[in-house]
Amino acid sequence: MLENISKTYAGTVAVDDFSLSVQSGEFLTLLGPSGCGKTTTLRIIAGFVSPDKGNVYIHGELANRKAPNQRNTAMVFQNYALFPHMTVFDNVAYGLKLRKMNKTEIAKRVKDLLELVRLPGFEHRMPRQLSGGQQQRVALARALVIDPDVLLLDEPLSNLDFKLRQQMRFEIKSIQKRANVTALYVTHDQGEALTMSDRVAVMHQGKLLQVAPPMEIYNFPRTEFVADFIGESNFFPGKIVGLSSSIATVQTEKGLELHAVLSPSLQAEVGDAVSVSVRPERIKLLRSPVEGINTFQAEIENIAFVGSVIKYYVTVRDHKIVLEEHNTGASLCSPGETAYIQIGPEDCFVIPNVQQENQAGI
Repeated sequence: MLENISKTYAGTVAVDDFSLSVQSGEFLTLLGPSGCGKTTTLRIIAGFVSPDKGNVYIHGELANRKAPNQRNTAMVFQNYALFPHMTVFDNVAYGLKLRKMNKTEIAKRVKDLLELVRLPGFEHRMPRQLSGGQQQRVALARALVIDPDVLLLDEPLSNLDFKLRQQMRFEIKSIQKRANVTALYVTHDQGEALTMSDRVAVMHQGKLLQVAPPMEIYNFPRTEFVADFIGESNFFPGKIVGLSSSIATVQTEKGLELHAVLSPSLQAEVGDAVSVSVRPERIKLLRSPVEGINTFQAEIENIAFVGSVIKYYVTVRDHKIVLEEHNTGASLCSPGETAYIQIGPEDCFVIPNVQQENQAGI
């Protein structure tokens, strides 16, 4: 658990009053853009960096004054950091040898871990004889062999090609669950975070904006930054002009009137400045006019063919909107055509248009 952690470098705030609890056996990802403080947070947990204020607890014990080798954490680095002059066996066994474990126990433990990461029989190979994915699994085995309380992973897939990254997402998650170890994973890749995590913690400028399961983060973002950083979203800034049960009527700055779902956690009143967030895949493109709320005439400006998805860039009363359709092989609309869009109120979400900087509910 992290309690009110702050860290400043030469006047620049890297981590700002950061608090977070991680459950035993959980895979939690720290997600955010470069410079948001996620790697600094990871290094504070490992003991490589001391916080200016706040406390680090591991298994309920205060760890602030403990050196890295006293915290029983293990880190997997971006570049794997395997010893090039050591065999796979010696790389994996390194931590056990430092702990003075007897040779029989070391051999058994290394054998078990190589089986866990699906590399049995690789004991005598050198790192240069391994593929990138195999090196990554050796780095995982070396981290897990000491039976850490917390496994820390700092962008471990960034050096792999696209297809191997996708494969290793499932490999790492599977290994973590089989090992039943608590894992904190750092990445700026939204796909990795959504695919691998039990929960995602979104960071920005050193602050924790939201922590929740992937589906909740995507479907119910608390701030405009979270909605924009996780996937793609259309934003309609305006103000609330009507409230009915869980539905708000929002009039945008350009005169568009949208009916949108209010989040249960959002306390809103008529007159409040808000923004309506709509994901591109939640907007229906219609070739002929229909009646109904949130239905508008649109002018098609551009079209992008992205394989399985067609992206339409349209204008609705001076609002620039992007929407997506699955590629079904049907004929496409053309730039310059008039069409219609329809958005269900349940597919529009009201969020504050000012960043929430408190950590209520986290």
